[in-house]
Amino acid sequence: MKKLIVFVGLVSLLLSSQAWGGYSLQTNVFVGSSVAYGAMGDARFEGSNQHIGCSVKADSYSSLAIFCSARNDNETGTRNFLYCYSTDWAHREAVMSMTPFSYVFFSKYADGRCSSISISNKSYFIPSLHLN
Repeated sequence: MKKLIVFVGLVSLLLSSQAWGGYSLQTNVFVGSSVAYGAMGDARFEGSNQHIGCSVKADSYSSLAIFCSARNDNETGTRNFLYCYSTDWAHREAVMSMTPFSYVFFSKYADGRCSSISISNKSYFIPSLHLN
């Protein structure tokens, strides 16, 4: 009887871990008046009505520049767009950690400078295949 309980427990554990093995979190891009967030992979596969991302520009002739932008179109057809820029090295470090499937959050001050840039790289932000 004891062996049966252990066996059932092990099988339950294995089945429950397999159920989470393919977990993915679909996130649409949100664009507010001073914040934007969303997963780059989902924005890519969602179609042409949304995008989010950041880029870094630096060369020997100019200073460091970071740009983040996001766009989504809501149900009424209104296009929401937000961008910010930064010259902060801490923001550069965050942006340099981005992958094609990163979750991006950024916020901005009223003058357009980025106040915060956060990049999250987790397995559940990799989009499930949209090949229906």
